[in-house]
Amino acid sequence: MTKVGHIYLIDDDESMRISLSRMLRELGYLVEDYASATIFLEKSVPVSPSVILLDMQMPDMTGLDLQEKLLKLGRKTPIIFVSGQSHPHQIVQGLKKGAVDFLFKPFNLEELLKAVADAIDFDSRQLKRVSLDVEAKKDYESLTPREREVCG
Repeated sequence: MTKVGHIYLIDDDESMRISLSRMLRELGYLVEDYASATIFLEKSVPVSPSVILLDMQMPDMTGLDLQEKLLKLGRKTPIIFVSGQSHPHQIVQGLKKGAVDFLFKPFNLEELLKAVADAIDFDSRQLKRVSLDVEAKKDYESLTPREREVCG
């Protein structure tokens, strides 16, 4: 049974990627895993609803750097940072820039699954809002000039 939700797992630790991917797939999630932020940027395609499980410390680009690039690209996929060692200012920066959660390795499985479910639910609601905005704009565009005047 597939759950509604797509997980992008970005972590340079191969054993972590393999075990986490396997476990999340067994629970019914669609999982794409990437060994680096650079590979993720090159190969990933935005899907919704989804969540990014992102390691904070990676050799090619930090999690914060990737978060910044995604913001500039307009990708609003919720991010959950996971890290074995992070400075408080990194955690604060990540959350201020929109990350939905921060988990320390090793993390509790239930804590991870709740964070993932909450983030995917958030992304679903975000997608619904965008769809409604697009629909409203399309409806407005179809109005005659007089109808728009009355609307405004």
